[in-house]
Amino acid sequence: MFGPRVKLDWIRRTETNRNTRKLIVFFHGWCGVRFTWKPFLKRLRDDPNLAEFDIVACAYKTWVFSNLSTTQVVGTSISLLESQNVSEYQSVTVVGFSIGGLLARLLWLTAHGENKLMNGRHKADWADRIDHIVLLASPNRGSTVPERYWWGQFGVAIGELTASGRQIRECIQGGRVVTNLRIDWIRATDDPARPLPFVTQVLAPDDTWVQQSESEDVTLRRNGRQVMIGSGGHLGVLKFKGSHAQTYQAVKSAILGSNHASAFDENVRSDSRQLVILRHGIRTSGQWVDRAHQLITDQLMPATGLADATERTVEVDSSRYGWFTARHFIQPWTRSQQLCDFCDQYTEHLARNPRATFYFVGHSFGTWLLGAALHNCPSMRFEAVAVVGSVLKAKYPWYRLRSEGQIAALRSDCASNDVPVGVLCCVLEHTPFIAKRLFPLLGTGGSEGFHDNNDWVRSNRFMKGGHSVGVDSEENLRSIAQWIARCIRERKPVVPETTPLQTVKARGPLFERLPMLGGFVVPVLALLWAMAVAVASNMGGPYWGT
Repeated sequence: MFGPRVKLDWIRRTETNRNTRKLIVFFHGWCGVRFTWKPFLKRLRDDPNLAEFDIVACAYKTWVFSNLSTTQVVGTSISLLESQNVSEYQSVTVVGFSIGGLLARLLWLTAHGENKLMNGRHKADWADRIDHIVLLASPNRGSTVPERYWWGQFGVAIGELTASGRQIRECIQGGRVVTNLRIDWIRATDDPARPLPFVTQVLAPDDTWVQQSESEDVTLRRNGRQVMIGSGGHLGVLKFKGSHAQTYQAVKSAILGSNHASAFDENVRSDSRQLVILRHGIRTSGQWVDRAHQLITDQLMPATGLADATERTVEVDSSRYGWFTARHFIQPWTRSQQLCDFCDQYTEHLARNPRATFYFVGHSFGTWLLGAALHNCPSMRFEAVAVVGSVLKAKYPWYRLRSEGQIAALRSDCASNDVPVGVLCCVLEHTPFIAKRLFPLLGTGGSEGFHDNNDWVRSNRFMKGGHSVGVDSEENLRSIAQWIARCIRERKPVVPETTPLQTVKARGPLFERLPMLGGFVVPVLALLWAMAVAVASNMGGPYWGT
């Protein structure tokens, strides 16, 4: 409970002739009590073949509801290592067990100044001395505990409500740190001119926490490989006695092994792919997604009817998340799960297409997924973005995102009678506590238009119709598809087009007065709902919410 949240625990330390010695830096996993990993480091210390290595563990505070960020752990660890003159060592090998494997890769990125979440850090003078990274049962795609176990889902839900458990929430599959780590790692290791450390993932076949297919960030890169040991579960990679004897040899070989190129997977594309992501809103099955998919494909198909080189390098992701109800939207944990799925799908596309250019078309809740992903992940980039009936704030900083290279061009279509955005989102945005804690990005950008408005960030206002007019209209969808296809063909952003639908000059007067009522309307409605529930319960009858 007390003491420093991150500290160095030296297993072997030499004060002289460091320029001829090497260093092993170890990161443990979640809830990593010392008896689970200390024997492993002592075994390394006692091995005569590893006598040239000093060994240090970066021990950090960890428990279920810890708010100690992994970026803080890595940043503090680097500062502590530099205070111990790590630059004097001939080479550095970073070893990480479980979530510690994510910290190991994050250390390499941060030391090289490639971690977008820590933009203030410059490249360390010892960064190029990191020549090996050994991952022991590392969930390189992020932890899947919340997906597989009810107690994991419960813990994430409590964390979302109480703003706790940040350490775990940001490292789940699609979490904030994992997504930025994967994107930065993929782009950094795709640079053919960059010297890279050799990366080895050691995994047990009976590991139920980490799957073999979840290490594509490592196995699909030119400097990585995955080694399967004979037996054992998640903790099996730290056991070396009896039937686990070969595990130690695998780890030892990874530490001592020389750099060599891994077999480059044929599924990794070296060309510049174009990826279009389509996302629908809530309370719909998103039929317009299929129409938009076909329209984009038709726009890229030449008059001959045969696919040309451009069409063959384009993929359209039109996956759906089913019927997402208003109740699911209100719950922070279900919203967060959809956001994690969106970020995970983006990084999976990037893992197999490291030089891909991304485009986005979304409606309603789909636009919130995009806005939240860009807000959380400064490494995420989109060339052209089209949002219809957006539920993001009118003050959403599109101009800043464009200046930082996260987007290049934006088209926003706004309707004149958009009640879900103009009324509901407006009331929630201007209600105390709810706006800041539960819906920090929710707003009326799809109704009143975004304030950042110029040639490259254009709000088409106001199309005559309701919330879904922009995606229900074949003419408007075709206009969006034409713009996206033009950006793809020209391989550069194109000034967003205006909507072909009939427009009016202003919204109804009700929409303009709602912000001042937000702080009054929602509490009154909540009180009336609570009274109705109480009355219905006392009468023994059904009530809304059952």
